[in-house]
Order: sequence, then C-alpha cells, then structure tokens
Amino acid sequence: MGDRKSRKILRRDWRSHKASSVMNIFEHSNYRDLLKAWLLHSKDDGEAVTGARLAEDIAMSRPAFSKASSGETQFTSDQAFLLSQRLGFSEEEADYFQLLVEIERTALEARKESLTTRRLALQKQHVSTPQEIGTSEAVFINEADKQAYFASPWAPLVHVFFTIPKYQGNPALLTEQLGIPSNELSSLISLLVRMKLLKEFEKGKWVTTDASIHSREYSALTTAQQMLGRAISMNRLSLIPLKERYGLSVTFSSDEKTYELSRQILVRAVAEMHALITDSAAEKVFQLSIDLFSWERK
Repeated sequence: MGDRKSRKILRRDWRSHKASSVMNIFEHSNYRDLLKAWLLHSKDDGEAVTGARLAEDIAMSRPAFSKASSGETQFTSDQAFLLSQRLGFSEEEADYFQLLVEIERTALEARKESLTTRRLALQKQHVSTPQEIGTSEAVFINEADKQAYFASPWAPLVHVFFTIPKYQGNPALLTEQLGIPSNELSSLISLLVRMKLLKEFEKGKWVTTDASIHSREYSALTTAQQMLGRAISMNRLSLIPLKERYGLSVTFSSDEKTYELSRQILVRAVAEMHALITDSAAEKVFQLSIDLFSWERK
C-alpha cells in the first residue's frame, strides 16, 4: 500500500505555486501560520487550493491533514517533505518549512532549543529590517556629498517634504515649516540634486526622483544622522499639543528569543506601513521613530 501511494504521489501533476514570488515564508515562525498564508495567496493567484486538495496530493486523509495543520497532531518528516514540494518551495524554503515541523515534533527540550536557534538565524537572514525596505534604484554618490548628507539631520527631511506638491512649487515654504535659513535650504537642495534625489522640473521648482539611498550601506554614518535627527524631533515634539501626537515607551524584561520575535513583529508592522504609504497621496510629512535595544552592557 505504501508503495502504491508513493507512485501515486510521484505521478500527480502538481501545479505548485512559486511561494517565494508571492510571500516570504521566513516571516512565519510556525508551519500552521505559514500554511494559512500560503492558502490565502493561492486564492489571490486564482487557484483556490484547499486543505482537502493538499491532503489528497500528499496521500493523507482529510481528517489527519486537518489535525496536523491545526497543531492538534503533527506532520511526519516525510509528510513535511512532500508538502514542501507540493507548495512549490525552493530548496532553502523547503528546509525552513521542514525545520518548523521538526520544532513542533520534537519532545526533547534541548533539541527544540537548538532548532529554534536555527529558525531565528534564518529569519534574521531573510526577513528585511526597516532600513532595507524599498525597491528603488540605489544612489552612488561621491564621498564629499555622502558625508554632507549624513552630517545633516535636515537632508532626509527636506527630501521627503519635496514629495508634496505645494513645496515643490514653492520651496521657500520650507524655511517657515522647518525654521532653517534660506541659504541652508539652498545648499541642501543643491546637495539632493547632485545626489540625484531631486530634479528641477521648472525654474526654481523641484520634484523627487525614483532614486533612494540604501542606508544599510552607510550604517555608521546613519547612526550619527539618526542621533541628530532625534534631537530636532524632540524639539518639534515639544511644540506639538499632546492630543496631536502619539507616544509610546515600554521597558520590559524577556529572553533573547522573545526579543528577536518582538523585533520581527516591528519589522512586519513597518513593512505593512510602507505598503500603505506607497499607495497613499503625499499631503503631509509625519515622523515615526522606533528603538529596540538592551539596557545591559555586554
């Protein structure tokens, strides 16, 4: 019977989705959530694959598949292997999916700890951080302009303000909004133009380009700019009524795994915000600052 099932599985014409093109499976920390996400994506792709169909494709009964996919029982290692093939995972994605199954299957605490450490390492490698979000072409800039850009907390702020039409047509408004001298604003505009972040579409009128700076490549300089940016942000906050701003500060204790999971939650939240922001109209400039760090010295 086992051989007949194996032959049946190998002969089946699976229309596997290429999961990596529609979802990042490494964002999921257990196989149950991953399966739910995959099934939702299959609906979006026009092929509404059901759990019953997956059960049939890997030669499991529907009740057994339902219990395993809900966590009431667990998939066997062989079932996890076949399921990763059916879902169209790459070799690395398949290994990750099977790792998630093994984490649930093992009864040895030490092994679960070891497997979870591997999972966290893979997620850290494959899940983007907020600084990595963005798909526009990277900017290649000379050393002097790079130093000037990251030495100014105003440069990224001015850049974002120029996404709003009323400032594109009247840059002088920025001297009122930001409280910076007109000569400093002119220098920043010239800098952003040299860096191909701004371009002049009419005399004295500027618009942003599709280029961007991948700050991950300049992490040391970015840190300095962020510290300066926090200073001007705090000054701005002191002028805003409490009802017009939202603030949150939490101090907590946890283990390293919970810290890493918390970081991933923040990354996903920022990624979701990025998608919303990309589709929205540029009407106002807002500020969001996030810090997650340990108070203990190593």
